Amino acid sequence: MKTLKQFLTIPKPDQEKAPKGEDPTWAAIWKIVGAISVIALIVTWATSWEMGWLVFFGLLGAFITQGLDRSATASPYQVSLLTQWGNYYPCIKKPGIRFFPLKGFWFKPIVLDAELINQDISGQEVITPDHALVVIPVALNWRINDDNPWETIKFLKVGREQRVKDIFNDIIRERLRSWAYGKRSGVGSWEDVLGADYEASACLLKGVAGNGIDKIPSKIPTDILIKAHTGSECTDKEKKQWQDEGNWKSEVLKELKKRKVKEMIKERMKLVEESRLGTAKIEQPALGVIVTRLYVGDIRPAGELAKTIDLEVKERREREAEKIETEASTKRISYLMKELGMTLEEATQHFRIERNKTTHTIDEKRLSIAPEAGKILQGIRGLLFSKEEE
Repeated sequence: MKTLKQFLTIPKPDQEKAPKGEDPTWAAIWKIVGAISVIALIVTWATSWEMGWLVFFGLLGAFITQGLDRSATASPYQVSLLTQWGNYYPCIKKPGIRFFPLKGFWFKPIVLDAELINQDISGQEVITPDHALVVIPVALNWRINDDNPWETIKFLKVGREQRVKDIFNDIIRERLRSWAYGKRSGVGSWEDVLGADYEASACLLKGVAGNGIDKIPSKIPTDILIKAHTGSECTDKEKKQWQDEGNWKSEVLKELKKRKVKEMIKERMKLVEESRLGTAKIEQPALGVIVTRLYVGDIRPAGELAKTIDLEVKERREREAEKIETEASTKRISYLMKELGMTLEEATQHFRIERNKTTHTIDEKRLSIAPEAGKILQGIRGLLFSKEEE
């Protein structure tokens, strides 16, 4: 049980002994209430009890009124970091009505948004070893680490939200370039990048988390260990590295037999999946934030590579369409020749007419008629017209 002296002593922040810090406002409240009581007793001694009570309740009411604060709201979710004499104090106040003795002079709250922040980092262009340009979109969700006031203080010292976003932009840009073009990376061409969203997520996760993720105790790259563990196909560059370094493949299998390495690989894979789903809780101690989601979107080619691929796809589709049309034409012409007894030329002509690819012309022939037959035909014509007139 605390003594009166200990209770009235305002605790000093110590990151090692008290990670979350103690609330110093209670000690300050009792000190000020004690001072008000002393003043009221002096007034009572000098005047009367009525005047002493009036002074006591007047000062106490003014003290309570000036210290009430509800600047931190529940929607949007906000928290307050305490400051004492203008310095950060490791104490977090949740939203609601709070009390700060001598607010603005002795204690003062710094209101911070504690909601999840969605940061879309789109259009990250990287160059692959075959000098192709690829765009990798990345989405990142994070929030301030209000569970640990010391981390919240780091967030403020870094420069708050915008500065943290800029740092994450730089980290992701640097990690993607290193992953796509690095000597120890398994990426050998732009085709390797297009299908490597999981590997890109694993690489970015380590860069974004920093010291928040334990390092796997192995000299072999983590992505190769993960592929060996899951039995996934390695890239041509990785296979070449295994061949060049001789016994590297056997060393990978030997590493996976180590219990600690195997467990950490499983834990890393689980963390990658959670970060892609948005259920992770990865602390970034250098920035004072918690990363909950890291997602790599659809990786797509850019620049001249994109134009070349679009042209190849268009030509391939046209060839496939011509192939289908040729097969259908061959079947129809064969049917006409077999079932209707047409020649190849007749069947081809008939097929073209069906497809409206040609027109069938009829030649007119003039006939010569003898004079006697002509007179007979004229007589019949006159007889027919005379009947119509009647």
